[in-house]
Amino acid sequence: MKRSYLKVAIALSFFLVVLPITSRFAAAQANVIDTAKAANQIGERYDGYLGVVDPKASEDIRVLTHETNVKRRAKYEEIARTNGISTGQVGRIAGAKLLEQAATGQHVMPREGEWVVK
Repeated sequence: MKRSYLKVAIALSFFLVVLPITSRFAAAQANVIDTAKAANQIGERYDGYLGVVDPKASEDIRVLTHETNVKRRAKYEEIARTNGISTGQVGRIAGAKLLEQAATGQHVMPREGEWVVK
């Protein structure tokens, strides 16, 4: 079981670090996401997905958050299938990494389910 989690962690590291910078469009989207995180409009959740923090966030931010989550879910499903674990488990492993990587001052949602400032 530990070996499976190690494979998942390695696959997620690739997904979280390498994939976002594979194209100019993806880099531009990552920049918008980073800017929205810094403005506390969106934040990382414990389940590996982005969430909207600010109810006044623009429709563009909401759409980008949704699109990002759809892409993440597809990748989590692929990793889960390869490693024989659930998509939820993969998401929670990714979420732990993403919460750890979140910058001080950004909103994150730990397992308790409420937004907090890191």
